[in-house]
This record gives sequence, structure tokens and C-alpha cells, in this order.
Amino acid sequence: MCFSYLSGTLNSHIGKLTQINEFFLDDNELTGTIPSQIGKLLNATYISLANNYFDGVIPSELGNLQNLEKLELHYNNLYGQVPVTLVDIPLVQLQLQGNYLYGDIPVGMCESTSMQYISANCAATRRPTPSPTSKSIGTIDTNFALPSPTASPTFEYRWSCNCCTYCFPYY
Repeated sequence: MCFSYLSGTLNSHIGKLTQINEFFLDDNELTGTIPSQIGKLLNATYISLANNYFDGVIPSELGNLQNLEKLELHYNNLYGQVPVTLVDIPLVQLQLQGNYLYGDIPVGMCESTSMQYISANCAATRRPTPSPTSKSIGTIDTNFALPSPTASPTFEYRWSCNCCTYCFPYY
């Protein structure tokens, strides 16, 4: 249901869609909070609620989704911290940029053997950005900090990120 100009809220009855594998409601005009019942989509491997107007916190119940590999929540109005329960699922891709999140990405996510891609607003964390040669996941997009691809890393505090593979400026 991408780009369908849907508006309104996401009903708590979403939890009854237990057999769904992929759930796409991105690029609509949905508002309200993401209901905790989303944590009942036990067969979901891919959830995208990106580019809407959701607010509130990221439901910790997403940590119940043991098959979830891709979670796209970018460009909403979500706030708070990234739930530590997300460490317990086999995420390969997590997109969070364009929200009002704060705190650190849970360390366990950075150490996950499945995680390949995390994108977030880099001011969302207090830890220094790893250098491009660090053993953190993927590769860091350093376009914000380096004048050229061959320049040595000089990361500024505002671009800090503990394990993001892509950092976006936070204004």
C-alpha cells in the first residue's frame, strides 16, 4: 500500500495479521503512534512504515519479531530511544533517520553478525564515530566529515555514531 495516499491511524487490529511476511505502508499520510500490537506479526521479515507522520516511541514489542530482517521507520516523527529489544532479532537493515530519536543505538545491534546496514541521524548518539577502517559493521558514509575520499578522517562530535553504516545530518 505504498504511495496510496492513505491517511488516519494504524489500528491495533494490525496484530491479527499474524501470517503476513512483508508489511509496507510507507509513503502515505498515516499519523498517530505505531501500535504495540505490531509485535504480533510473528512471520514478518520486512516492515516499512517510512515517510509517514507517525509519532511516539518505537514499540519495544518489535523485539518479538524473530523473523524480522528489515525495519524501515525513517522520516516520521518518532522520538525517544531505540528499544534495546531490537537487539534480540536478526535485523539485517534498520533505517531510523529523519526522526527525533536520542541516545545510542544499542550496542548489541552493532555487534550483531546479521546486521549489515544501519542509518540514523548521527547526533542521536554520544559515542565517537569509528574510522572507516574500524571493525564496525559495513562502511561509514563519511561524506559529511571528509573533504575528499582520500582525506584522513577528522570526525566532528556532531557526526558521532557508534555503529551506523550511514549517518545523516541532524538539524
